[in-house]
Amino acid sequence: MGGNRLGLWMFFFGCGFMFINYPFIKIFDKVLFIFKIPLLYFYFFVGWILSILVIYLFVRFFLKHED
Repeated sequence: MGGNRLGLWMFFFGCGFMFINYPFIKIFDKVLFIFKIPLLYFYFFVGWILSILVIYLFVRFFLKHED
């Protein structure tokens, strides 16, 4: 079970790292506002909240299903 957990952590880390690299930053670097927030800032804010949510759910699931 430990190897599976490490693999998932690496997957989530890779996804997070990928989403803050050049192609995605360039896509969201537009002069566009959502709720009076620039699109790039909104992208980072939503990504930050989602990463916290994923970590919370991940830890909660594995604490619940510990061997």
